[in-house]
Amino acid sequence: MERRRRAPGGTATIILLLLGSPIAGLQFGLPDHRVLPAHATSRMVEDQKLAGFPAEETDAIQVVAPTVQNPSSATGDITDYAAKLSRIPGIVQVDSFAGSYAEGRLITPPNGTYARFAGADGGTFLTVIPYAASINADAPKLVGEVRATDAPFDVMVGGSPADLIDFREALLGKIPVDLEESVANGIQKSGLLVTTAAAILAFTFAAYAAGEVVFLKMLGVGMTLAVLVDATLIRSVLVPALMKLAGHANWWAPPALRPRSAASMSATAFRRADRHREPPARTGQGRRPS
Repeated sequence: MERRRRAPGGTATIILLLLGSPIAGLQFGLPDHRVLPAHATSRMVEDQKLAGFPAEETDAIQVVAPTVQNPSSATGDITDYAAKLSRIPGIVQVDSFAGSYAEGRLITPPNGTYARFAGADGGTFLTVIPYAASINADAPKLVGEVRATDAPFDVMVGGSPADLIDFREALLGKIPVDLEESVANGIQKSGLLVTTAAAILAFTFAAYAAGEVVFLKMLGVGMTLAVLVDATLIRSVLVPALMKLAGHANWWAPPALRPRSAASMSATAFRRADRHREPPARTGQGRRPS
């Protein structure tokens, strides 16, 4: 019996590793103009723009310092901070009230146009302009380095890259985790539904592979294979085999969570026992004589 459980589980694991081996050279990034065909005019424009104009000002990272009451008296601190930000790899330049900086040095002295960086009621801000390749390759890392740079005053980091990262973290933090139902029970109850839904999804995504847009082709082929592998190898073979081999380890919990888990399991067992409890037999006491 032990061999029967290990053989399908080991075989499924080997097949999954072989299917997933191409991911070793995968580089993640947001979809951009490269998903379009090479002959598309919109892609040609973006290629020429990136080749001749590497800065991505539309995706600039905005750094606001609301506690600086008078930017004119804090020019030295603004200068040092802007120079630090401009040394971050992947940053083209930093525009501030004290001028524009690149690679830690002043490239454009402050003039009348830089007065826009001073607020009417105090405060100032800096515009951190990244390379397009850097923001597309790893925006979270770039935003994290900007936030980790020491500032001589209190700052807040925003802009479209930072907004997307904060939104993603806030969304993931609100996803609930329900551990009351066991994995085995879930597989048993949802097996037929998941298999049917997987077949429908695989057929639908396969149609995307016939398009000319690279992003849709990638989505069609990748999602079709992912759905089929999940519904067959992982859900039907690998998960049950590993659960059988793990035994009671499936319900292991860290020491800090064990009291809560035990209380939850006791409450669940009580509800199940109460649901299957037979009603008390009726007696003749209390009946009115006929």
